[in-house]
Amino acid sequence: MEKGNNNFNILTIVLLAIIVVLLVIVILLYSNLLNSNNATTSTPINSFDEAQNVNNKDENIPQDLSINNNTQKENNNYISSQEALQVVLKSLNITENNITDLSNEIDYKYGKTVYEIDFDYQNYEYEYYVDALNGEIIKSFKERE
Repeated sequence: MEKGNNNFNILTIVLLAIIVVLLVIVILLYSNLLNSNNATTSTPINSFDEAQNVNNKDENIPQDLSINNNTQKENNNYISSQEALQVVLKSLNITENNITDLSNEIDYKYGKTVYEIDFDYQNYEYEYYVDALNGEIIKSFKERE
């Protein structure tokens, strides 16, 4: 009788150990999944002019892009960085003389090649993403300095 009980106890302990190990694995996998989702998703502070149907997946910038800050058309029929800036300034009804700390770079965000345009105006920091193909403002942010 004692030998049967020992086999049952050992079997029970082994099964419980397996269950615990499986639970730990599931918890670790779930926590890694949550961490990877949080790393790729961000919510802007003081956002305005939210775009519809925007994909938040960032990818590498295509290597064939050469950027200059004049009004020539860029590679692949992109509008120029100056044209993208003019779209932003027109939407705010201001001129380039009114802004400071201008940064205008091409990037690949929201599933598109975009110009990321940052500047300061009247105690606010502005950040705009403009579609490099058609000049559409995709997303914009405004934050107090």
